Amino acid sequence: MSLPSRDVAVLESVLEPALLDALARSMQAAGGHPADVCAPTGRRVDPRVRRTSSVQVPQAVSDRVRLCFEGLRGRLEERFSLPLGGCETPQFLRYERGDRFVPHADVSTSRAHLSPRRRVTAVLHVAQAATAPGTGPVGRRERTMAAHGNLTFFDTSPTVTWQTCRSKVTFPPGSVIAFPSEVVHEVPPVRVGPRLTVVTWFWDA
Repeated sequence: MSLPSRDVAVLESVLEPALLDALARSMQAAGGHPADVCAPTGRRVDPRVRRTSSVQVPQAVSDRVRLCFEGLRGRLEERFSLPLGGCETPQFLRYERGDRFVPHADVSTSRAHLSPRRRVTAVLHVAQAATAPGTGPVGRRERTMAAHGNLTFFDTSPTVTWQTCRSKVTFPPGSVIAFPSEVVHEVPPVRVGPRLTVVTWFWDA
């Protein structure tokens, strides 16, 4: 199976701890609205496909995060052998328990001719709660901001079977997972929230 070694890169320790902490606190406290999806009739909210909240963080924090993404461009160009231009304004996403994004690609064949075209998706894992044994009534407690994030990737070639078509990649807080935007991937249902991520897309050069 080609995934994830060929098509997925994990860049660790992209954000300094102080900025990562400030970003996590901002995203937890911020108000949010349902994130939309791209449909043939335009962008719309469809919780059957994507259920997460888009949140707004202070502009100073947003600008610093975007600069961090832009600073990765050279490494991503080398990793994927692609000339890349700028990146889109990052989306700050908060997934609560039960939220998910079904298998999808970030660029569709129907929009592949448009310019600029998304070429590389970059997802920053900010934080996620974890569960650990505890002494409470339910015998478990939540340990906040401890867990690795994960995405599931799918090999859509005709030679694979349902048992081998998927691969899960985990990555620690403060790291970026990057992959070609046409790769099919999924945010599996969140078991313990919140899951905090930031996503952007690098365009054609």
